[in-house]
Amino acid sequence: MFNVQDYLAKFLKLGAHHELAHKVFNEVVASFFSLPVSAIKFTYKDGIFILSCSPAIKNALFVKKSILMEEITKRGVKVFDIR
Repeated sequence: MFNVQDYLAKFLKLGAHHELAHKVFNEVVASFFSLPVSAIKFTYKDGIFILSCSPAIKNALFVKKSILMEEITKRGVKVFDIR
């Protein structure tokens, strides 16, 4: 017979990658910059981090964009772009 609990258990894992991406991004940014993590708001979708913070913070992040992307990739999160 079909077990609903086993079927629904696989959906619990879907959001785990986004949580990992948020955690890793916050850790990497905190290690490179002396910014409060709460000042940087972003979303993660399909390997792209979309920033929604002040222009000064965006510019500081874009200057080190390639280094940030390499470090995030080393920590196990796929990232194609930071916008």
